[in-house]
Amino acid sequence: MRRKGRGLALAAVMVLSAAVVLLPACGGRSGGEETGSGATSSEDAGSVVPGSGPGGANSSGTAVTESGDLSSDQKLSVTLIPHNQERGEDNSAVDDWFNVKVYSETYHTIRINENGFDSLKSAIKNFNDTMALNADQVYKNMSGGDYGVYYDEDIDVLRADAKVLSFIDNVDQYGGATDESSSTFWNFDSQTGEAVALDEVVTDTAELPALLMDAIPDGTDVESLTESSIAADIANGRLNWGIGYDGLHVILADQRTASDAYPDGGTAQADGTESMTDAEMMAAAAAQTSTWTNLIEVTLRFADYPELFTAVFQSLPSSYGMPMEQGIPYSLIFASDGNAHTVQIKTDLSDDGYSVRNVTITIDGHESGIDLSGNYYYQVHPYYLHTEDGRDFIYLNGNGEDDFSSVRAVRIDDGKATDLGDFTDSLSGRYLEDPEGFRTACRVDLFGTYSAYRYCRVGDDGKPAAIDSLYDCQGNQRILRARRDVPVSALDAPGGSVTGEGTVSAGTYLYFQKTDGNSFVDFMTSEGQAVRIKTDTKDTPHTTDGMDESELFDGLMYAG
Repeated sequence: MRRKGRGLALAAVMVLSAAVVLLPACGGRSGGEETGSGATSSEDAGSVVPGSGPGGANSSGTAVTESGDLSSDQKLSVTLIPHNQERGEDNSAVDDWFNVKVYSETYHTIRINENGFDSLKSAIKNFNDTMALNADQVYKNMSGGDYGVYYDEDIDVLRADAKVLSFIDNVDQYGGATDESSSTFWNFDSQTGEAVALDEVVTDTAELPALLMDAIPDGTDVESLTESSIAADIANGRLNWGIGYDGLHVILADQRTASDAYPDGGTAQADGTESMTDAEMMAAAAAQTSTWTNLIEVTLRFADYPELFTAVFQSLPSSYGMPMEQGIPYSLIFASDGNAHTVQIKTDLSDDGYSVRNVTITIDGHESGIDLSGNYYYQVHPYYLHTEDGRDFIYLNGNGEDDFSSVRAVRIDDGKATDLGDFTDSLSGRYLEDPEGFRTACRVDLFGTYSAYRYCRVGDDGKPAAIDSLYDCQGNQRILRARRDVPVSALDAPGGSVTGEGTVSAGTYLYFQKTDGNSFVDFMTSEGQAVRIKTDTKDTPHTTDGMDESELFDGLMYAG
């Protein structure tokens, strides 16, 4: 049986801008990056039943882990560690505020927090080493261009349990000789550390090409993708896929051609071509034609195709999270009663046809409205969270104008949805796989504007609760330079204890590390000392020790 699926179209544009991505302001109204699935789907997409395969949502099947545990539902706690450095062509620590030819790298490594899983940890160490090497290789091959090279790599975890660690690795590189963007799934067997093969997840890979083509969202412009091209990717091991708690996620690469001169297909003549012959104009147009790749993410869900997937991956752990799509009925087993309930989410727009008025959550035919009219969201992305202690939630991640973004928490049980209120961070990434440890992001306006991240869990009140009170801001691709001596508190480590008071001297470079989002930032100096610099934000410009910060620092860059 084939049912129509839905997916999220992702454009991999080969010419990337250097625009600052603004995220929600810590503790206030702010903006956010797009997260989750924004595709709206019709009800013919079929229901989704997480855990509906053999073993169910609370499977008692066992899997022996290297830690000695005998539980198939064991979670893996995974933390992403950001790394950032900026340097010039002479390998000096510089920023493009001071030197236009700068190399900036941001990449992430993965840390597995559980004991045991030694084979997986060894495989992930090799992955981490490769990520660091790749980032460094870009610097070594840097041609410089007019403005240097920026390399930005981020990871988004799709699933982490005793069976599989599945994540997507996103790389953006721009400047220098080439601009590139890629998104690649990685799937590691949690017991052996080896790559999971597609036929370990799917019972008959021959069915996939037709199902994947059928799952491409209606209205998507497809130029080169065919069942034959997908079959070829499967045969040679190039299909880009990951395994989630809801099913198989696949990124299909549709190769496109475009004219740099007339990307809209128009026929207007460019300046200076009036005297060219037709043949000369055709040759010039051909020279300006480029190729690019449009990435289309589709999902084949366990509930839609239970016979397509092996039983081991349809069994879910006792705690997990996943993105939801609007308009699709999901069959979810609530922890409150152990029964399956049909849940569907729909966004209703305001009279302006642009902003979101409210979100309707329908549980077993009973509708509950979540009023969002006061927030002026223009996008809302839902996520489902099933916690270890037996609670179920919908998190609504909303993005709005004026850099406003937040998370609305909704408790679902006993056939009803209960609005729990807002949390001022934004969810970070397209997936949310672990209710006990997920990334949130916010916009910070301390010594410049940038994005900062921290880990949260589902709190006692149902809303996200910070695991670490401080935000990590070391991956924001900014550094400062002291223009004069600046008063600081010395620390034993960024985010650590104060060990004394002092100053950093003029000319010292300051690398962002941690912040509370409101009153201070912890830096590492170019001499290797961790320091905390406080700022007073009551007025603009902000002041440090009573002085205008622009008199103290070079490299301050604020967004409007």
